Amino acid sequence: KTVFAVSMELPVSAKVVALFVRPKGTTKLGDSFQREARDQVDVRRFGVAGSSDYQTENPEKCRGVDERAVLCQSMAHYAEIRRRFPQVEVDQAHGKALFGENMLLDQLAAEDVCIGDVFQVTGRRTRLEVCSPRRPCNSIDVKNHVAPGLDGLRHYSLTDVRAGWFFRVLVEGPVAVGDSLCLVERPHPQWSVHRVGSLLYGKAKLNYDERTMWSGTEDERLEALRLPQLAECEYKEEIREWPAICARRAQAAAAAAA
Repeated sequence: KTVFAVSMELPVSAKVVALFVRPKGTTKLGDSFQREARDQVDVRRFGVAGSSDYQTENPEKCRGVDERAVLCQSMAHYAEIRRRFPQVEVDQAHGKALFGENMLLDQLAAEDVCIGDVFQVTGRRTRLEVCSPRRPCNSIDVKNHVAPGLDGLRHYSLTDVRAGWFFRVLVEGPVAVGDSLCLVERPHPQWSVHRVGSLLYGKAKLNYDERTMWSGTEDERLEALRLPQLAECEYKEEIREWPAICARRAQAAAAAAA
């Protein structure tokens, strides 16, 4: 895949078309994608107020909670998913939180937003910062009634970077359906969400141990590690570990061949 830098030109904006919280009493794994729609929510440092997420309610027990405060998905992604997986039911008007997202935007895809982008909720104090793509879990296939595997929705959304992205909350405050998110800062236009996800997971294999497959250069790897806004969880930690991962795989291959 060819990856291009994103334009620094402003404005870039998108409208909030749906907001979701996880209902109380749904903290077990099987309930992980249950959501209820809300007209307005308050976003806090560790997540969406009133959403019964384990990491939101137990931030001291989880790592990288502030890097995963708000999960955002886009109707632009859903349009592509629907073309690829017509059996997936997508409500084009309000969405169904099929990826467990908290926020659904009317547009913007992974190619349109960059690590470190800061969005202001128009007319409100609330500010959000993009910190990583979402690395989808196996529940994506189960939730959407898609057979798992290389042709499954989880693998597609991982390698094509269509599972959404995480916001860090810079300034806590309200967000309502109909609000607009307007880009006010873009420090790394060369590092789109799509580029990061593609370089780290674009060639992922189905085996869990072979999911991380860095496909960029060593210079790109070191540059990505220097991005202060890039999430540690599932991204910097994997990028940093890549040389050791390669060494372990080489040792395993040599042992298998002996």
